Amino acid sequence: MLPTNHELDIISEKLRRAVVATLGLKETEQVFVGNEEKLFIFALFQSMPDSDHSTSVKISNYEDLTYSRMIDIWSGEIAKRSKIRRRQPLSEKIRYFLIAIRALLIKIKHLIFLRRKMQHASNIIHYCAHLRYASFTIPNLTNLFFSHKEGKDEDLRKIFSNNLRNMDLDSRLVKYLTHLFPTSHLEAYAKFTAHKISNIKKIDTVVTSLAGIMDDPLMSFLVKNNNCKLIYVQHGGGYGLYKNHQAYQIEDEGADTMYYWGTGDNNVYPTRYRKKYFSKVCNQTAIVLGDKKDEKTIKPYVRTAEKIANKLQATCIVVAHPNGPKFDYKNIQYGIGYRQHEKAQLIVYDNVGQSLIYARILSKRPFLIIEGSSSKLAPQSDNAFKFISLLQESGILIPLEELEYKMNYWMQFSPKEAEREFEKKAQLIFNHVLNQPKIQNIFDI
Repeated sequence: MLPTNHELDIISEKLRRAVVATLGLKETEQVFVGNEEKLFIFALFQSMPDSDHSTSVKISNYEDLTYSRMIDIWSGEIAKRSKIRRRQPLSEKIRYFLIAIRALLIKIKHLIFLRRKMQHASNIIHYCAHLRYASFTIPNLTNLFFSHKEGKDEDLRKIFSNNLRNMDLDSRLVKYLTHLFPTSHLEAYAKFTAHKISNIKKIDTVVTSLAGIMDDPLMSFLVKNNNCKLIYVQHGGGYGLYKNHQAYQIEDEGADTMYYWGTGDNNVYPTRYRKKYFSKVCNQTAIVLGDKKDEKTIKPYVRTAEKIANKLQATCIVVAHPNGPKFDYKNIQYGIGYRQHEKAQLIVYDNVGQSLIYARILSKRPFLIIEGSSSKLAPQSDNAFKFISLLQESGILIPLEELEYKMNYWMQFSPKEAEREFEKKAQLIFNHVLNQPKIQNIFDI
């Protein structure tokens, strides 16, 4: 059973007090910023072996694991991504090699100039708020300036365990936290607190996301040391559309202000995916499924894909969640890469919360969304209602019964014709999302 938000508040405060007692800090020490610890705890509950969360990679041999930062709670998923990358074709491996060289050159530049740049800044935009590289973006500070040499200190962890128990926490949770609580906020806490980067002064506002705070402890400590105003920006799909989604609530409540990609009261242009230099479109289509599919719910999509492939002599695959159940169908694929997703003439999503929808909006290429799977929608702002309404008006958000007809319609065109026709029909939704202000203009960077 996952904890409620109220239970997370209680566990979080007990965890803070246990860290304070273990490290001999002042009782008022903040320790965490932006709800990073709450999402860590929430993800920990999802990853425990007895959790019924279907697509979390379960933690095994947790006593042998060492987490250096909060983001490592998803290390199982992250490891899978690297394995997928190793199986990519040579052309993609060459592309990633060139990207790595470019990243190295940028890193050298940052090592020379970044600290001085930050010393003269009042507002900074973290890479997790603007995931496409830009000259004004601050990179992952921990990767650049901090070497994670601290392993787990067994004696310190014993003291930590006793303090957790003294807080009257569940015994099972105490065991997991004792071994998996990140070294960034225990063994390395003093070093992060005293680091020259986390003590740069006069920074008033940090724009990032909760993922950015969890991935970059040095940024977390900089925010804490400066008592910065913390601005979060949406970094995936579904934000603003599911009022009762617990992870979204945790993130929204952790920031002073939250910005969305067209579905909130405050909105910005989406920058997670590129907006130019797209791959050439191919005569392919894919049905991309969400994270909680079983044999019963996947069958209609498999059958539709088979019919489309046979009728149009085109490649049509069903993409299941890589961390979910495995299915015995020939046209199933687990996960989809950005390039494959980008090159398809048509993409179908089984729910409106998928983040890759924004990649299709930026590329202005045909896509459909199944309406029936979105029955639990609970838009939390006028803009969220408008977003849904525009998808329906554009003929993108459709009932499952119309899927085969709509797929046949979009696949009858040549790739170029399909793009032109879709851009006409989807102009209103494109305008709503792509005419939002740029984040660097909002914060005057």
